[in-house]
Amino acid sequence: MEKDFLIIEYDELDSTQTEAKNLLYRGKAYPNTVVFTASQTKGRAKNIRTWSSAQGDLACTIILKPSTDVALHPQITYIAAIAVSNAIRKFFPAASLLHKWVNDVLLENRKVSGILLEKYQDGFILVGIGINILPKKPIPDLNAIGITDISPFTITPKALLQVVLEEFFELFVYWEQFGFQRIKIQWLARAANLNKKIVIKIEDQEKSGIFLGIDDKGNLQLLRNQKIELLCAGDVFYKKEYIC
Repeated sequence: MEKDFLIIEYDELDSTQTEAKNLLYRGKAYPNTVVFTASQTKGRAKNIRTWSSAQGDLACTIILKPSTDVALHPQITYIAAIAVSNAIRKFFPAASLLHKWVNDVLLENRKVSGILLEKYQDGFILVGIGINILPKKPIPDLNAIGITDISPFTITPKALLQVVLEEFFELFVYWEQFGFQRIKIQWLARAANLNKKIVIKIEDQEKSGIFLGIDDKGNLQLLRNQKIELLCAGDVFYKKEYIC
């Protein structure tokens, strides 16, 4: 199953998310338009964090108008994560990749990709994806890695983008027609710290428990105090004493 898409490429952007909104506002973009740059200077991540891409990394925003119920749209984050990990594996089959709930992809247990899902007016959804390709210098509190940190071979952002989009839209079309179950299974197959103790931070609160997986709606299942709690938002932290 395939869906046609249009790529609009820029040499450099402050933010692909912002440019996608500008294009929609001016009537210059439509569903399945992809805003792409290999140099993003002021990208945004979850909770208003920044995500900057050096020249040679990948930053894009996919503009969607899903036919599904609005309540299901957060599941698109899982589709994006699978698309990213599948695409990287196609170029680097031996890569050790994991999905970290809910919007990160890990390479060798370090962040290689982040995903940002935003609602826009008139039923549009913006899926921001950043992928580190170039080597990353150690930065305090930012456990990042580039694909070429673990491989002597390089890859162009445009070549990687093409495969990411092919993977994404195949899964997206399936999801629109048949639902979340296949997506859930594929995401869980690479879930980081499944059945291990994690810490969830929601605003100023922390909850610790056993990460049991995700339910059929995409909520995180956390076992704590002998009860299963469902969480739909938050940041997952793996404290050193919890990592096996």
